[in-house]
Amino acid sequence: MAVLSPDKKEKLVLGLYEREIIKFGEFTLKSGRKSPIYYNQRPLLSVDHNLGMVPSRQRELASLAVEGYADKVSTLERIGDTQLYGIPQAATAIGALVAREVGASYLWGRVGKKDYGKHEAIEGNFLPDSSVVQIDDVVTNADSKIDSAANLAEAGLETAGFLVMLDRQEGGKGVLARAGHNMDSVLTMSDVALILNTNGIIGEQELDALGGYHQGLRAEGAESTYLYAG
Repeated sequence: MAVLSPDKKEKLVLGLYEREIIKFGEFTLKSGRKSPIYYNQRPLLSVDHNLGMVPSRQRELASLAVEGYADKVSTLERIGDTQLYGIPQAATAIGALVAREVGASYLWGRVGKKDYGKHEAIEGNFLPDSSVVQIDDVVTNADSKIDSAANLAEAGLETAGFLVMLDRQEGGKGVLARAGHNMDSVLTMSDVALILNTNGIIGEQELDALGGYHQGLRAEGAESTYLYAG
């Protein structure tokens, strides 16, 4: 499967911004850091009738996002017959669509416990010691990805790699590499900044805020790889 073309990548970024999946402002992340940009992919598969973006374009954007993930699956090493796993809950639904797109078996994780029926932490059929590519929406510092790999290992599954839509470039990829995990992303924060600025959607104020944020991360010792190439 071909790598997502530059035109499609640009269309994806512009669509994610218009769909308000990507937002600029001041946001508090899970880590407690204040960030000038926020990425929330959870609404992507629904249709927001309150937006100026017509429903047909919203559905087209969702399909393009699935295509972006699918194009990247083949870039991870040891893919073979590897199954896909959608990290709950941000990637549970879209992970299933990606698995269908590439013809892969799909596993998904439960959230919470139930007091009736059969409860499996990981739903789906798999052989012991088989491998999975874990799909998620975004990577920041990768703490949740490390935890997910440990949880799957307890269930007898080996993580062959991680695939996310957006790498915020705040050191998560390096953390995973040092833990022995490959990671790839459809988009990087550098991609997002360049495409949005080139199309006149963000300007110097947003670029300065993003650059200053990453400068602060580096001062704290974080492995920021963000670079605006405009």
